[in-house]
Amino acid sequence: MTLEIDLSEEEVSIYIAESDEQLETLAQGFVRLEQEQDNEDLVQSLFRAAHTLKGSAGMIGHTRMVDITHTLEAALDQVRKGKLIPNPELIDMCLDAVDAITILRDEVISQEESGIEIGELVSYFKGLIEDLTASDATPETVSSSENGTKKEELATASTNGSSGGMPVFARISEKSVSPAARALQLYMALAGLGEITSMSPSKEDIESGVKAYEFSAELITSASNEEVGETLKAISEIDELRINQQATSTLPDQIKPQTETANNNIPERLGDVLVSGGFITDAHLKYALKTQSLQEEKQALGQVLVDMQALSQEELDEAIQQHVQQQKLSLKELKAKQKSNGKQAEKTIRTSVERLDKLMTLVGELITDRNRLFQLREELESSYYQNEEFVHLFESITHIGRVTSELQTEVLNIRMLPVANVFNKFPRMVRDMARKANKEINFVVKGEHTEVDRSILDELNDPLIHLLRNSVDHGIEAAEKREAAGKPAKGEIVLEAQHLHGQIVITVIDDGGGIDTERVKAKAVSRGMITASEAETMSHQEALLLIFHSGLSTKDKASAISGRGVGMDIVRQNIEAINGSIGIESSPESGTRFEITLPLTLAIMPTLLVKLCDSTLGLPLANVNETLRIEKAEIRSVRGREVVQIREQILPLIRLGQVLNYQEQSNKFDYESVVAVHFGKLRVGIVIDAFMREEDLMVNPLGALAKNTQGFSGTSILGNGEVAMILDLSSLLKLANLN
Repeated sequence: MTLEIDLSEEEVSIYIAESDEQLETLAQGFVRLEQEQDNEDLVQSLFRAAHTLKGSAGMIGHTRMVDITHTLEAALDQVRKGKLIPNPELIDMCLDAVDAITILRDEVISQEESGIEIGELVSYFKGLIEDLTASDATPETVSSSENGTKKEELATASTNGSSGGMPVFARISEKSVSPAARALQLYMALAGLGEITSMSPSKEDIESGVKAYEFSAELITSASNEEVGETLKAISEIDELRINQQATSTLPDQIKPQTETANNNIPERLGDVLVSGGFITDAHLKYALKTQSLQEEKQALGQVLVDMQALSQEELDEAIQQHVQQQKLSLKELKAKQKSNGKQAEKTIRTSVERLDKLMTLVGELITDRNRLFQLREELESSYYQNEEFVHLFESITHIGRVTSELQTEVLNIRMLPVANVFNKFPRMVRDMARKANKEINFVVKGEHTEVDRSILDELNDPLIHLLRNSVDHGIEAAEKREAAGKPAKGEIVLEAQHLHGQIVITVIDDGGGIDTERVKAKAVSRGMITASEAETMSHQEALLLIFHSGLSTKDKASAISGRGVGMDIVRQNIEAINGSIGIESSPESGTRFEITLPLTLAIMPTLLVKLCDSTLGLPLANVNETLRIEKAEIRSVRGREVVQIREQILPLIRLGQVLNYQEQSNKFDYESVVAVHFGKLRVGIVIDAFMREEDLMVNPLGALAKNTQGFSGTSILGNGEVAMILDLSSLLKLANLN
């Protein structure tokens, strides 16, 4: 069924941005509230978020969202007053309400009703409030007397002799796309001013979407005619408005023609100041005024704009200060100042991801051309270094190279996003899984502000979900078992991100019982993955790596949380697909630690170029430790594999030509050229023919014909037009039987 929404296209984007912010506040805040029940600031922020969502829903005429946000807000009000304890059951229902509100919010985007039922949630919260209200209503006779007196006072103040309350009439424009939304706005505005004793159309008719262009109500309120009128004037598409039988202008004061001071033509109203100064758009102002009109406790316009993130508090303070200064300026000075302010206020812009991707592609092309220019410069310098014209050319090439490098850095920075964009959803997920598993778990997130390229971030979600599910289900033991082992009943899972050596390292650590490697080996033998003799000689670390084999699980029965544990092979594949690696450490005493190492970006890769036969190959520079020249006499053979001792450490060697089936050329020298690399915890030396140079390359995926070629992850065009193959260390190590 189609949903009629009273928003323009520009206002929809503002609404979505604001609602996303409020929903995130609720989702994260409720998880925190369970642990921080005495945090008054947290409760207040949750209340404000629910209140803002309710006002926004009323503004666009989304009645079901109004109902659920209103009851959630009422429950939070009781928590705020200390009458309701945020126990796990209440938090469960609050989080369910957030899920429901999210679905209702998505209806605004699709403009189609989802069919979600919210009656049970609304009834639950209403029941809580009614129970609390009933317990507070003592003694009953005094309460009734006080209520009666209050009503009489309100009636006396508002009716001017009428027994039913202050009569309010509004005629909704016949051009209105959604008259029901306007009627709902009128109802919510009046409900915030007092008690509605009668109303036509009824609330039920409004919620059912009945198109009525005349709205009438009787209101018991202490507000004056002018105050009621001012509140209702902010609602658009009202052709006629009468309060207590008196007609009033339907043009809101906030959007009347801009008034000016007699001296210097400076706009007096805050909204006008912000728009004329370039701090906000007209659409932001209109949206904020609508939101403000529906608030029961009116906020200042500036605060509404800050809450909806149309501008920051600092920008608001700056605008006010500028306005004060402008009052002292002459007309000529003022115009110059306003022009300057308009330029200064434009500090941020929104752009699409597709544009950023296109920009990165163009930067990659520039880098290829820059590398080509550098090669040409090297070829020409030896012959023309004394020619003045060529000297100027060389200087220009150097300058172009420097500017291109700066542009590359800036574009990469624009694409960087904090991992919080992914991490923020996990506290709720871990909390829900722990509840299902009947386990107490303290979930700690560190380094959520660490930044990584958006393309990497997009691929992190699924692997981390799987690792966290395994930590909850397989890692953390039941409370009784933990206490018997001398551990705290509450387990702990830590998710951390950090930058390290030009890469991003993400760790998932739990203090559970670790991985039983004997069971892992037994399962692997039973499935034919390894032989019994291989299992006996296998080290602890080698046994741990077996969990990355497809189909291996130590779970005998499926779990509602992580199934049978199948899928660690998929986790590794997903990580390696973005040039990353995953390692594992585990022991019964300290629990299990997964470490994911990833490049900061996939678009442009710093690379070490090497020569093998007649081909140029690229190694990701982030994985390179050092380059070495090893005397052939220093190379030894251990258990059939070539190794060399480097600074008291044994380094296994891979002859790249043999692994890739290249036709090797005889080495006439008495040394070997070796690149020492790391992949996860593994350190390996790769024997090549010659070192070339370091170069930033734009990496392209392998074509359809070469996508199944093992040992390579992509290709790149060098400055001289030659195609270089980029080595994939993960598959290279597998080809060399080094896991």
